Amino acid sequence: MGQDGNFYQQQFCVLSNTHTPDEAALIMIDKFLDGKYCGDKSTFWQRTHDFWLSPFLLKLSADAINHSSFVLALSKCFQCAVPVDEYLIEQVVNKAPNSVLSAIRYSGVVSSTPVESLELWLKALSGDAKCDDFIVKFKAIQKELQELDNDAKKRLTIIQSILVTDLLMYGARYIFEFVLPTSINKQHILIHSWLVVNSLLKDNLLNNTKQRLDITEMDVVKAAKKVFMSDLIHHPSPECNKQYQLFIDAYSTQSALINFKNSIVDEFCYNDDADFFLKDSLVFIKEEQTSEKDNNQNHKLLKLNTYWQLRALDIFANSPYANQQIGLAENNDDNQVAVFLSMTAELQLSHLYGIDNSISLAPNVDVNVFEALLAMNLTSMFYQKHFINEYLSLVDELGNPSKALASFMVNGLITLGENRFPLTFSKKKDKINRFIDWTVNEKHPNGSRAAAKAIVEFWSHDLKNTALRLQNNSNSLMPMLNEQPMLVLNNMVLQMPWVSAFQNNMLAAVNNLRRVGARRAQVKSETQRIEYSLNKAFKTQDVITLASFHPFKHADNDPGEIDLICAHGNDVLIIEVKSSFIRQGRKQSWLHKSNGLRKAGTQITRKVAAIKSLLQDSKSFKNQLGVEKSDNLIVTGLIVDTSIECDHQYFNGYLKVSLEEILIALWDDAYYVTLEEDISNNTPVKTSLYNNGFSLSKLIHILNNETVFE
Repeated sequence: MGQDGNFYQQQFCVLSNTHTPDEAALIMIDKFLDGKYCGDKSTFWQRTHDFWLSPFLLKLSADAINHSSFVLALSKCFQCAVPVDEYLIEQVVNKAPNSVLSAIRYSGVVSSTPVESLELWLKALSGDAKCDDFIVKFKAIQKELQELDNDAKKRLTIIQSILVTDLLMYGARYIFEFVLPTSINKQHILIHSWLVVNSLLKDNLLNNTKQRLDITEMDVVKAAKKVFMSDLIHHPSPECNKQYQLFIDAYSTQSALINFKNSIVDEFCYNDDADFFLKDSLVFIKEEQTSEKDNNQNHKLLKLNTYWQLRALDIFANSPYANQQIGLAENNDDNQVAVFLSMTAELQLSHLYGIDNSISLAPNVDVNVFEALLAMNLTSMFYQKHFINEYLSLVDELGNPSKALASFMVNGLITLGENRFPLTFSKKKDKINRFIDWTVNEKHPNGSRAAAKAIVEFWSHDLKNTALRLQNNSNSLMPMLNEQPMLVLNNMVLQMPWVSAFQNNMLAAVNNLRRVGARRAQVKSETQRIEYSLNKAFKTQDVITLASFHPFKHADNDPGEIDLICAHGNDVLIIEVKSSFIRQGRKQSWLHKSNGLRKAGTQITRKVAAIKSLLQDSKSFKNQLGVEKSDNLIVTGLIVDTSIECDHQYFNGYLKVSLEEILIALWDDAYYVTLEEDISNNTPVKTSLYNNGFSLSKLIHILNNETVFE
């Protein structure tokens, strides 16, 4: 099995002096999952290989093997394809075959080519009816995915020499001609189209290394003339027709691959509730597969969206915008909606993500958050009204998307003298000038060019910089089309109306800052503001709090910094706060659950134990919390997260709730949480969650029972 001297075995032996074998093993499993190892420069494969050589794994009970942490550790074994002693395989399969099936799913190896180490596990599983059924479906998914992937790669190779400007224009043209006319009310199809074009763009920036990205305005005009004007308005160009067809083929195969990954592979790997069946050797997910958990989450999101809009409605009603015309008279209604949506998003960004009213983009360059949101919401309104709606009206009138698109572009050029192409483009300085009017304030009554420039920078995605990063590391993060919708090439800004018209600009701003900009210097201070906001909400209820408290480290036991400790009456609440970006899709949600939230569960376990010990032993600590006696105290741990994923699930025995839910409960304005469709006519009846006064025990009861959403 290996040497007794490896890191994990040594640590296990030390822990065995004070813990049962299973307890010690689970602690070591969590250390492995958290990346703890003897060497700082070790690779993931080295850590995984060493861990699975640990002899203590041979003696685990069925309970330990069924533990969620062991299942995750086993999934890492499959990811790395590390060899495992056949006796250990036999022990694990015999004691907990379901754990092995889950680990195989979670590992994502269904997306990989078969390896010998996995085949040993599958062989050990065979013979059981449930396991055999799993293996058949696993191999069917693996086979179909490989075929789709090969087909997509083949088509991508053919179009890898297409210039990035041409690629984006073919993509925009395709969406207008083939997606918008049939999918205008199908948000999931529109989002899928973003994913496909984003994937094609990433491949182009990664592999078309010889293309020139320092383009001029004339380069973009020539590309637009070739892609849009030649074929749709004048005489068809054989070369353009050929390239467009090659793009359509690549789009179709990439679309099929992404759809299969999202609807079958990710559901198979990361949705424990999903059920599949075989038909003609292909795997399908059963109809009406949306789980109760998914339905509950969607229901909550609707209620929370209404909550923030009702909060913003009060702010809007008391603002100067409510009683004045905004912009031209014919645009006033749309502009008011844009202002209102920007106020709603600003509220959420401030309270949930700690985003200040201005953000530093570079030394001496700050962007005003409200102005950045307003500029993009106005852009969305403009594209919705003057691009999407007008084009679709022509489709209805003419009955042919291609003819409608040609007419739409000509009308824009001749009647308006403006670009009405499916992809808009302008010089950066012209884009900045368009935003100046929306930076008017007391300090800048005529607007500010510097502020407008900062807004453009905030929403910009420099494709040349991304190409260089991808070519140095193909796994580098790339913004999604909606996160930074202004695509910059040299001094030109390209934008997709079909993305900007439909994107959720609050989500776009959060993920621009917290996913794409996760390494910004301001992230730490934003996280501190999130904790401060929660702390302040507790204090309004006369709760005694301690923020960022770090108990003394004892021997090897370091509880770490505790985000927030709250005391009121006989209750003490220990809170672990987690913050990041807004996740989309089954895989991202599962990764958050298995990494960040799982780790939060182990962290708060240590912290609760440390605080219980302090309450027993430290009189000064009890005085800090206003606690006189410790015998009858109830100490509760709670995980609070900016995301709503995995809400009301337990991690290491501790409840996880969203920051929104606990803030609403503390602010005692759950009466805003309603599903009224017309929020402008909705007047919530003010009722309290705490009829006989606030207490932490009541708050905990409210959170446990999701009373906020009733």
